[in-house]
Amino acid sequence: MPLILLGSNSYRGELAPLDESGVEYTHLASLTVAASEAPVRAFVKVYPRAYVGGQTARGLVNELVGYFCAERAGLPVPPTAGLISLQHAQLSTPPAWLDPGQPVIGWWSQDAGFPSIRATWNLQALPQGSAALIHAMAQAREFLIKHCSTPSIVALDDLIANVDRNLGNLLHSPGSLTLIDHGRSLTGPAWRRPDLVAGNAFMNVVRDLLGPAAETLPFRGAVMAEYTTIVSKVSPAMPELKQLLDHLLDPLDSRAAHDFLHGRSAPGSIARRIGVVA
Repeated sequence: MPLILLGSNSYRGELAPLDESGVEYTHLASLTVAASEAPVRAFVKVYPRAYVGGQTARGLVNELVGYFCAERAGLPVPPTAGLISLQHAQLSTPPAWLDPGQPVIGWWSQDAGFPSIRATWNLQALPQGSAALIHAMAQAREFLIKHCSTPSIVALDDLIANVDRNLGNLLHSPGSLTLIDHGRSLTGPAWRRPDLVAGNAFMNVVRDLLGPAAETLPFRGAVMAEYTTIVSKVSPAMPELKQLLDHLLDPLDSRAAHDFLHGRSAPGSIARRIGVVA
């Protein structure tokens, strides 16, 4: 489904804050997505314009890029998502960095209603370094090694240079894994144009978590096959993505992001990045 732009009148109110919020302000809210339908539960994220130190915050753009590419590739994502315009007064506990005099643009995605892998194995509640955590992580790793969706997830995250596909960002849905939270795509949350080097290899959290299993030729071959399929579906939609980027970024940054993704889509490029060829 295409990304949906919502106005502030679609925001019906906050349902609950999230304990796992990072630098962004994230909460669960009720949104009216279609006038003829009941409100939906959605996660709403508001990112700062800049981080401490003056780095431009890219989380909003990254969310859009990641969702757009995953959805066009046919991978499981929340059923609806997009941008929402909010009024400062609508937020129950707005962060200090949010300027009351500036418009608020947030990212929203419908609650898919599935637990994350981290929640499924209760990883967040287990003490660091404990035998219980080590055992649970081993079970989660084995689950991912055997799951048919894992090569496509590794392939997508390579394409969009998503450096933080942690186990809280994979939802354990029936028969598949639903992808959420792409705020650290395009090499990270505060990328600059010089960071967007299409030929570079970047951290791929799921691949790294798999350990030696990710280094086998069958797995690498599966990733390359999924990559080819993903690129064949995403590439025709790149002009549409470029138009969206033009609305959120200055012309030079928009072109750099577009060219980065286009360059990473080149035939055979992933083979070099995952070490199949030198």
